[in-house]
Amino acid sequence: MARRVLVVLSGSTRELRVQVKATRVLVNALLLSNSIRRDTTVVLVFPDEGLELEVSGSRIRNLREDEESSLGVVRQLLKTRARVLRGHVKARVCLKLPEGTGGRGSMRVPECSTLKEGFGVVDENIPESLQREYCEETLSLPLASRIEELVIIGSMVMDSCEEARGS
Repeated sequence: MARRVLVVLSGSTRELRVQVKATRVLVNALLLSNSIRRDTTVVLVFPDEGLELEVSGSRIRNLREDEESSLGVVRQLLKTRARVLRGHVKARVCLKLPEGTGGRGSMRVPECSTLKEGFGVVDENIPESLQREYCEETLSLPLASRIEELVIIGSMVMDSCEEARGS
C-alpha cells in the first residue's frame, strides 16, 4: 500500500538548520533498518519560499542513516528537484509538537481509518492558520520533542495498522 508523508517546514532551504531538519525527516520517513521504504513518498513543503520537494522511496538513491551523507543528498535534491508549489497538498491528519515544554497536548493517537494513505507533520514554527491549509486535523503529541520523532510515530502507527489489516 502506497503511503504519503507531508512535512511542512518553516524557514529557508538555504539555512543549515532547515536542511538538517529536512534530512532527519527524510531519513526517518524512508529508511528501514536495512532498506528503503519503496512504497513511501515524502513531500517536503517550504511555505516561506513557496517551494516543495517530492521524494519517492522507489526512486531515491544513496540515502544513508548518517547525517553528513544524507545532508548531501538533500542539498542536491533541493538544488535540482525543488519546485514552486503547485497548490496545497493536504493531509487528513497532521502531527505536531506540543506548545511550549509542558507537554499539555492531547495524547490521542491517530486511528487507522485516518491514516489510510499517509499523514502530515508540521514544524513547530508554522502558524495555526497555515496548518489549517495543509491539515484537516492536527494532533499534538506531547511525548515527541523533535519533528523527526513525529515522523517515526506516524510511520509506526501506519505499520501497525497495515499489520492489523493483514496487508
